[in-house]
Amino acid sequence: MAVDDERFAVLRDLPFKVRAEIADLLEQDKPIGAIYALRDAIGFENIGIADGKKVIDGVRELSDEDRKAILERP
Repeated sequence: MAVDDERFAVLRDLPFKVRAEIADLLEQDKPIGAIYALRDAIGFENIGIADGKKVIDGVRELSDEDRKAILERP
């Protein structure tokens, strides 16, 4: 998967603090928490659970290097 994949565009626009929270939740193996953190940041009315799950599942499938490139850049 490519880091510039359109699925991850929603993450690129999030503040670093939110992306770091999502990264921490994924590291703790808490994908549901990561989905809710994503939805909370974007607005529950703007992204459904299924779409949030697709984004988070996609991030989980990335290599560690690619995941860091998306979630941990300042």
